[in-house]
Amino acid sequence: MLQRVFVWLYAALVFLHTRVRHKKWVALALVAVYVVLRALGKAPTVGGETRPLLINPLMTETKDDGIHMAPTPVLAPWTNHTFECVGWKRIQTCVDEGSKSAEELEAEAATREPEKDFLGCAEEIGPMMAGYCIVRNRTSGDLFKLMISNCDSIPTGSYTCAMARAFSEFGLHSIGYEHAPVAPSLALPAAAARVTTRQPSNGVIMIIYDKVLPSAYATIRMLRVQGCELPVELWYRPDEMSIDNPIIHKLLADFNVRMRPIFDARAQGFHVKPYAVYYSNFDSVLLLDADNLPAKDPTYLFDEPAFLRTGAIFWPDYWQPIKLDGSRNQPRVMTHIQEYALDADPKLYRIFQAVHAHKECCYYIGTKSLPDGRPAASITPVDATMYAAIEDLAIQFSIEARGLLLADAAAHQLNSSDGGPSTLRVQTIVALFLLAYVVLIIAFVWCKARPARERLPSRWKPMESKES
Repeated sequence: MLQRVFVWLYAALVFLHTRVRHKKWVALALVAVYVVLRALGKAPTVGGETRPLLINPLMTETKDDGIHMAPTPVLAPWTNHTFECVGWKRIQTCVDEGSKSAEELEAEAATREPEKDFLGCAEEIGPMMAGYCIVRNRTSGDLFKLMISNCDSIPTGSYTCAMARAFSEFGLHSIGYEHAPVAPSLALPAAAARVTTRQPSNGVIMIIYDKVLPSAYATIRMLRVQGCELPVELWYRPDEMSIDNPIIHKLLADFNVRMRPIFDARAQGFHVKPYAVYYSNFDSVLLLDADNLPAKDPTYLFDEPAFLRTGAIFWPDYWQPIKLDGSRNQPRVMTHIQEYALDADPKLYRIFQAVHAHKECCYYIGTKSLPDGRPAASITPVDATMYAAIEDLAIQFSIEARGLLLADAAAHQLNSSDGGPSTLRVQTIVALFLLAYVVLIIAFVWCKARPARERLPSRWKPMESKES
């Protein structure tokens, strides 16, 4: 096939070189076609078609090492008198099998130096080390198993069991944590002032910047279409984006959205998310990424027994490189739905991460069956469910958002031009006239066998030399 393409290209070049005398008309025709397409809003794809997205299959091979040990809960902060680090105990020996054969693994195991089953509190624990830290309560004598790791828990870096105290107390101290504001006016009201008789408020918060505005618009439109009336806070950094934007104007006017600026220099990148959760005006929040597509009204989540009991519900992030950008040729990336039994104990589920070509892709439920024999999860094609049109609708909303941007840009262009509202129409007419003119000249020259100079008026022909 590649050879044929080269032959065709070579034949076309030879034809242009030998048969077409006025090659500039070909270039002018191509330029005219490009101008017409740009004027009509259908710019050609200069770089060719986009490459297809490879979505990892859900049957990605994973290794279950059989370690399902749960850490010992720490119910109260430690003191210098009660905390004592004993050390780190190895659970099993980790072997990087890779593509090695059984014989190679046996030979490697025979020559491998024996590993220490117990390490001190100051010794480092790194990748391919499965075990846990042992901590003793000096007052009661109870032993705690903390910081449990599997063979693949730590891809890089290291830690020591001396960190077990800070690690186990983190959740306890987070309850009373107060973020030092960058200015007194940004501080949260005192706890006593927050005690009122009003009903707790629920809402949605999202982090936005210029690149995700079409996607955020689509997500909010999806919420409203599904009947969700929760207010939405959009958090942004004024040094990264301006809210003088037609998408923002539309959301503020029609969809119960509030803008929340971030001035704290410490809240950068992913740190913006906990900052927004902490300073939100809502008592309970649903944190959505701009590329999350709700399948139904999420208001019921605030009344879920699991949320009322624990105060938090988390979902693994299904990462995809393709975002809703408002282009008309956006591909669909949602192909299947994985559902699980809501009445089962969440501790029975194992979440795995699919890795393709050494790149992280997504998380999925890897548990095949529950202890009672029921399937742990079911995988169904999206097109066979009631959610088949969700992604298509979100794509249309993102296109609508981009249309707002294009309309605003066109309005600015019209206002800044002298031609008034007919500027775009004049551009289109001029482009079409130019194309028709070039095509007419090429056809006229092509159909005539005589050189073009012989058909020129006599006054334009070159003067014949006197010698001839």
